[in-house]
Amino acid sequence: MSYADGVAVSGKIWIRPGKTSTVIHENRHTRQAQSLSTFDSEVEAYKYQRIFSASDVQYYIDKAKMAQYPIVVGTEIGKYDIEEMVKWVYKTQ
Repeated sequence: MSYADGVAVSGKIWIRPGKTSTVIHENRHTRQAQSLSTFDSEVEAYKYQRIFSASDVQYYIDKAKMAQYPIVVGTEIGKYDIEEMVKWVYKTQ
């Protein structure tokens, strides 16, 4: 990470080949206000990424849901979308 006057101005990310939607997600962060909370920043980036690849984002949502709520027969989880996934994965709110 590079800083100027205490503000991050550049950073490095590594993305595996074939992960174009991850590039879309990470690139979105470069255009966000630095004052956004982690929660708001990630929710916004995932919503933007979902425009490009809904299936990739749904994969991350499903993966988080299964980690947070292992399958219990007869249990209904209810709504679980980007906001719930970000809260779980990033331990926000």
